[in-house]
Amino acid sequence: MPQRLLEVAPRRNVEIPPVKVGDEFEIEISGITQGLDAVGRYQGFTVFVPGGVPGDILRAKVKAVKKDYARAEILEVVTPSPDRVKPQCPLFPRCGGCQWQMIRYEAQLKFKRKIIIDALERIGGFQRSRHDENGQHGQRNQDGGHSQQGQDGHWGRQSEHARRLPMPLVRETIASKARWYYRTKAQVPVGPVKSKGRHASFVAGFYGMGTHEIVDMEECAIQHPISNRAIQVTRSVASVWGLTPYDESTGRGFLRHIVTRVAPSTGQAMVVLVTAKAAFKQGELIGREIMSRFEAVRGVSQNVNTKKTNVILGPTTKLLAGASRIEEVLGGLTFEISPTSFFQVNPPMAEVLYEKVCDYAGLEHGDTAIDAYCGIGGIALFLARGGARVIGIEESREAVKDASRNAARNGLQNVLFEAGTVEEVLAKPDLYAMIKPRVIVVDPPRTGCAESVLRAFVELAPRSIIYVSCYPATLARDLKFLAERGFLPTEVTPVDLFPQTGHVECVVNLERKRRI
Repeated sequence: MPQRLLEVAPRRNVEIPPVKVGDEFEIEISGITQGLDAVGRYQGFTVFVPGGVPGDILRAKVKAVKKDYARAEILEVVTPSPDRVKPQCPLFPRCGGCQWQMIRYEAQLKFKRKIIIDALERIGGFQRSRHDENGQHGQRNQDGGHSQQGQDGHWGRQSEHARRLPMPLVRETIASKARWYYRTKAQVPVGPVKSKGRHASFVAGFYGMGTHEIVDMEECAIQHPISNRAIQVTRSVASVWGLTPYDESTGRGFLRHIVTRVAPSTGQAMVVLVTAKAAFKQGELIGREIMSRFEAVRGVSQNVNTKKTNVILGPTTKLLAGASRIEEVLGGLTFEISPTSFFQVNPPMAEVLYEKVCDYAGLEHGDTAIDAYCGIGGIALFLARGGARVIGIEESREAVKDASRNAARNGLQNVLFEAGTVEEVLAKPDLYAMIKPRVIVVDPPRTGCAESVLRAFVELAPRSIIYVSCYPATLARDLKFLAERGFLPTEVTPVDLFPQTGHVECVVNLERKRRI
């Protein structure tokens, strides 16, 4: 008979794990990570169970045991959580395109907020005051979130020095305007048919959860309808023309990925065919056929990736047919989007995000701001609308060209874009010796900021730093560094750009205080 654990045991150090591979027991799920992993405790020992929902009582079987945690699979949902719902997509959870379809949407918002709080507390060392325990920051056992950092054995560890950092106000997560069919970018792997009895020339879909096996799909429930249709048309045309699918196990084949981008405000779309070889004699004809079969597609490009790698895009992109860019409108500003440039995949919520950045920045006419990792200028142009002088920094030269074009398109002459790493550009004495930015906005990749970048921000001594993050773990790490040097986070606003997934975007306002 499986053992039963109806309440989560208190945390404790375990010299010898109380479980072994093959053990079965019942466990109550108390938290969830950004991925599919749920977490509970068995005899005080951390157990990760993919697919669980906080509040579930599960019958689970141990699949792997480490020193500080175990991994288990669900055998049975004994008592479902009140927050567990039936997934909308028939491919869930085999398909890895999203992870949280089994969670009620209102609970998703709550869990995302708690994941941020957990990261700030466990990784950043920010401590809630006593009056916060039942207030804005929420109780540990109510919100049910956990930082994914628990898997490295550092659950709950924080330095004595870090404990004196005050926890910022963490607002409720702003809900997405659309919960389904919202994503405006898809990167769909293409591969050979491996199932017997299939007559299609290739499969196209997202990778299975935790695997590199492609789950063939006709439609994705979180992709924009225009994107879904563009994918369907493209795979049909590619099949008719006999494009061979790329096999990542052998490195053979031609078509690696179908990439689509959509601009909902204008109804425009583009298709990018990622190929393993540059030679593509029929490329223009294929591009024109895709456009003729779906009028929303304004252009078709080819991206060449000849390396045997998991990286999707290669260094070279060329236009096959039609236009090389599509146009999206946010906040009254028009943005031109090229095949490889970064643009948020949920534009209506990107506008909410950018407006929150502007709200925190509080810039007045004539103020100076720096937008680090500016991409094609989304945040920079929003900041510049009110007359502030904005300097955008971006490593991608192609993105800088797009950003400059977007500024000109919108008649904004008070924006300057510099190509280079943030470290390189901030080190230019001729450009920055006289600049005293009132605000620095930073929107780094998931890896966060290098320490040298954060030090440069501190040395520039702005009134405030606005940090936009898509990954709570590196956010918490960077906020700790800044807080210990006098820039205290005062408020965090999570914005849900990614419903049905564990990903969460947030905006943090840091104000310069006296040195801690």
